[in-house]
Amino acid sequence: MTPEQFLEFARVLPEPLLLVSGDGQLLATNQPVADILGLRRQELRGRMLFELVTESTNDVVKYLQACSTSRAMVIGSLTLRKNDGQTLICRSQGAVIQPWSPESSALILLRLENRTLASSNFVLLNQKIDELAKEVQRRKEAEEALKKANQELEIRVEERTTALQETLNELQLTQTQLIQAEKMSSLGQMIAGIAHEINNPVSFIYGNLHHAYQYTQDLLKLVQIYQQLCPITLPEIQDEIEEIDLDFLIQHITKLFQSMKVGTERIKEIVKSLRNFSRLDEAELK
Repeated sequence: MTPEQFLEFARVLPEPLLLVSGDGQLLATNQPVADILGLRRQELRGRMLFELVTESTNDVVKYLQACSTSRAMVIGSLTLRKNDGQTLICRSQGAVIQPWSPESSALILLRLENRTLASSNFVLLNQKIDELAKEVQRRKEAEEALKKANQELEIRVEERTTALQETLNELQLTQTQLIQAEKMSSLGQMIAGIAHEINNPVSFIYGNLHHAYQYTQDLLKLVQIYQQLCPITLPEIQDEIEEIDLDFLIQHITKLFQSMKVGTERIKEIVKSLRNFSRLDEAELK
């Protein structure tokens, strides 16, 4: 992968991504990296990774060597020096794109993630897992209690006379139906709640996509009129046009809105299916 191919790939991704050589030289970065450091991407081009982190050169070299020789993603930690003097601890994930060889050095893709935010998400995930584990345990205990009650009931049934067998069978059938009805009712309520929570933000996004598209088209039309009437632009404006790749943006923004529309319509269909499923208790036959 060349730096140009990396930029084409990383331009639309929100994650901070860097393309570095095996010796730590920055070959290319995307805009989120520049935003984190408080610098322009042009200022990062050609610099060394060691200049941007607080870790020792030896530690950084060891990490890059591990990325160069591993076939899997290598997890690490880098503390970035921001332009305002502050530091930011990031979780890094490094993967070799072009393996090292005598003919060519390794090209390494680094993905950065705010470690504080990642830790917070990890703690929240663990809490959710603990809650789910407790719920599973509670249901398991309830099933064990029900199983035990059924076993005791079967022992009593065996002790009863043949005349009570038909009544016992009816009671067992009723019990099974009640348990199934309770499970289906709980499942339907849970799915209905999930569908409701998903539908609200999706409806908001879907309802505003049309307006956002129209506003964007108006702005692009204004830009095109400006280009036609003022073909000669200031160097600062021309640099910004090249920085954001204005032609690429104009060509792909319509496709972007169409993809977003298709995605929201798909989610609305899924929500509709969940709502239909949550109303299964309205039918006699399930």
